[in-house]
Parts: sequence; structure tokens; C-alpha cells
Amino acid sequence: MTHEHTPDRDPAAARASAAPCPYCGHVQTPREACIACRGLFEPLSRQATQNSMGPWRVRDESQPFLPGCSYDVIRALAAKGRITSETVIRGPTTRQFWAFARDIPGVAHLLGECHQCHAPAKATDRACAICRAAFAAPTNRQSLGLAGVDPVPTDAPPRPAAAHGGASARATRPAHPGAAPAQSQALPFARDFVVPARRPGVALNAAILVSIVLLCGVLIAWGVINLRGDNNAGGQAGGEAASTLRADAPSQADDEQPAAAAEGDPSPAGAEAAAARRIAQVLEDLDESDLDDVREAVETLSEFRATLPPDAAVPGLDAEIERLERRIDELTLRKFL
Repeated sequence: MTHEHTPDRDPAAARASAAPCPYCGHVQTPREACIACRGLFEPLSRQATQNSMGPWRVRDESQPFLPGCSYDVIRALAAKGRITSETVIRGPTTRQFWAFARDIPGVAHLLGECHQCHAPAKATDRACAICRAAFAAPTNRQSLGLAGVDPVPTDAPPRPAAAHGGASARATRPAHPGAAPAQSQALPFARDFVVPARRPGVALNAAILVSIVLLCGVLIAWGVINLRGDNNAGGQAGGEAASTLRADAPSQADDEQPAAAAEGDPSPAGAEAAAARRIAQVLEDLDESDLDDVREAVETLSEFRATLPPDAAVPGLDAEIERLERRIDELTLRKFL
């Protein structure tokens, strides 16, 4: 009596028709869904899975052979609470090394903390408010984020971890005695996505700029104080000169007759006396804080000097005109301060 074997019962026929699941690789006979990962084999499911594939992997011992996912899937899993700070993940910002989610750039802030200083953060933040670390992560599904191939400074070529079943203790040692150990067993993160806390150069430049501004303010204040001091000194000197000239000038009350005679006297002595009286009169009516008054006084004394005889020597006339001209310069400069 012979028996007909169906494909499901005949081992040879089953092996001939068996195929791996396109999602997890489990080998099985043709059916509608995978008996291991429960993925559907119809075209729309295949396309949907292809759309969500990417360079990110979430470690799951119950389904270790599923393909990687995109960054959009990582964000969705974090929003649903399917990823926590203790979840082990790898992706472009970890150079494809496994790490806790709380330490991964582009993932930790989705869970409410900065990957670098672990300060509180929001999923919508672009950078940490404390250490300024950037939260950006590549969204290109084709980019694994791998580092370039650099020669390892060892005598013997290193063996990949997969060559002896896993990472050995030797794999985490420094390449040579002078080499610095890694920050942790976890991960040489992609430098493109790790931002240093705050470069000291920025703070130093800001401090220098503030110091320069303060120094300029001190210099301006010092200049104004000195200018006011010079003005006061000039005013006192002008007052003393005016007093001297007034004292030297003959008093009209003391001797009116000699004064009248001196005015009509064309001799050098008479001119000097008339000049002394004229200077005293101009200085007595002068307000040295008024720029226009000082200018008028200079013009008056200059015109008077031009009318004097060539051989007449009037003590203090030239010096007084020069002092008033300097006073004009000081008052003009004060207008711009």
C-alpha cells in the first residue's frame, strides 16, 4: 500500500518549497504570514516594511533578526513610550555601536534629557539649553554614519569582534601603552553630532569685549573730568589776570584828570594806560562760560591791539588774547562731549 505525501508532510518536498521570511529570515514553507515575526508576505506589507527600514536598530532578544528602522520610526516609538532611557539602540550617531538611549545624540532628547549633560530637554528642542549640545540626527535612510577606515597602531592586525564570537576584554584595551582609554565601553559617538559644552574661546572673547567697552567708558569719563578741571583752572587764571589788569589800570575815581589826559596822549605811555583800561573793561563784562561772549572779547581785543602804536608795549594783552582763544577751543570741544 502506497501513501501520497503532501508538501507539508514530505520533508524533501518541504525543503524544496521552503523560503526565508523577508523580514526576519525564518525559513518556512509558503504561507500568508511568517510564523516567527507574523509579518505578512503580500506586496503592500513588503512595501510598508521597506518604507520604514533604516540604519537604526533597537535591541530585541525576542526578535533579533528584524531589519533596522528609520529615524521616523525611532521618534514614533519614543512618543509611544516603546523606548526608554535604558533601551539599547544603535544608529548613525553612535557609529553603529550599541548604547543606552539616554546617551545617544538625536534620541535622548526625545526621552526628555540631553545626551551630553542629561539636563531636562524637550523633543522639539534643537539644542541643549545648558551645554548647547546639538540634538540633530541624520534622517537619510541610506546613511549608516560609519567612521572612516583608519589604521590601528598595533603590531598585529586586530581581529573583528565577530571573528571570535563577541567582544573580548582585549578589544577594549588601548591599542598601545601610550594610548588613552575610551570614555566608556559604549561608544565613540559620531563627532558630527556631539557638540562640546561651551567653547571657552567664546566666553573669553565676550569678557575681552566687555573689558574694552568698560575701559573706553573710563577713558571718556577721565577726559571729561580733566577738561572740566582745565576749564576751571583757566577760569581762575583768567580771573587772576583780569584782577591784575584791573589793579594795574588807573582808577577813574582816583584820578579823572590824568585819565582824560592819557586818552588824548599819543605817547607810548598813554597808549599803554589806555590798553590796560580797555582790557580791564572787556574782562569785567566777559562771561567766560558763553562761547559767543568769549569770541566777541577776542575780536574786541584784537581790533584794539591793531590800533596801538608800533612801539607801544602792553603787558599781558597778547597773553590774554591767546588765553581767550584757548577758551574758545575748550568751549567748542565741550559741545561735542
